[in-house]
Amino acid sequence: MVFNLKTNAGPRLSQPQHVVSMNALRISLHNSKQSRCCGWDTRAPPCCLHSTEPSIFARFFDMKMPISQTFQNWLCGVIVALLLVPDVMAGNQTEKVRNDKVLVVEQTLAPGEALTLPGDHPGVVVYLDAGAVEIAPPQEKPRTQTVKRGVTMFQPPQSGTVKNVGSSDLRVVWTEYLGKGGSETWGAAGLAPNYQVLIENQYGRVYDISMAAGTSEPLHSHHDRVVICLSGAELMHEMPDGRKETATLKTGEIAWRGATTHVGHNLGKTDLWVIAIEPK
Repeated sequence: MVFNLKTNAGPRLSQPQHVVSMNALRISLHNSKQSRCCGWDTRAPPCCLHSTEPSIFARFFDMKMPISQTFQNWLCGVIVALLLVPDVMAGNQTEKVRNDKVLVVEQTLAPGEALTLPGDHPGVVVYLDAGAVEIAPPQEKPRTQTVKRGVTMFQPPQSGTVKNVGSSDLRVVWTEYLGKGGSETWGAAGLAPNYQVLIENQYGRVYDISMAAGTSEPLHSHHDRVVICLSGAELMHEMPDGRKETATLKTGEIAWRGATTHVGHNLGKTDLWVIAIEPK
């Protein structure tokens, strides 16, 4: 397709014109985007937003149009800059943790948008908002279900999509297990009595931590873990050697914490609510 750029009024540009084929740029953009949109990949910044509408870039790059050399150079610079900014190409998505055990990404799905789950690693989905989703496992009929804030689901090592079919934005945290797991069963061993185990399998243990404001929990232990804070609080931890450490967890905070043993105190005026994910 050749697109002839004309103006209804005014003189034509006096500087030389260049009919520029945008195919090379289009292919370059497609390849770069494809390399990022291979799921929640550990080898590249993940990009899992997919839209049914063609992007403005796709429409533009399918055209040939006469433009000045100056504009051509400016346009190429803009495109390169966009390719170097993952959040521009990937939508509202943030990598929170990356190490040899897990990859953790938070993504906000607008209504109609979906995240693609990888097929090579298992993981855990935690919903930070209430809403409605359409879950589409491979070669299975999609199912729609409502989810509450804090709902946690295990995703086996198979590809699939989770689509926001609600009317408002939906924040989702994907924690991908990068290791092979282990055969040991932890159960509730080492945990405080107010903790609730939600999921355990060969890949990890997931549990809910709820501690009311002004209360304490007895001596307990954690493995290396991801903490996803749904309700923050001011905390103090007493270590077995007598040391005391203060800590603040903020609502919405997602972080990696090392293994520890301590007594916990909620010193603040807000209840603590955390989802902890311990990889094996």
